[in-house]
Amino acid sequence: MFYWSKATNIEFNFIQSGKPTQNAFVESFNGKFRDSCLNQYGFRSIEDNAVGKGHS
Repeated sequence: MFYWSKATNIEFNFIQSGKPTQNAFVESFNGKFRDSCLNQYGFRSIEDNAVGKGHS
């Protein structure tokens, strides 16, 4: 990514650590994705989750 940005004259401006409000669009997407996709599976225990079992 660094070399590509230099070759194309693109400057990256990263958000500051601990400041998710600086990129509210991505934080909103992450929350919606988590709610719609990742939270649809229930696990009986932490061990089931670690092994990938327990899909309900």
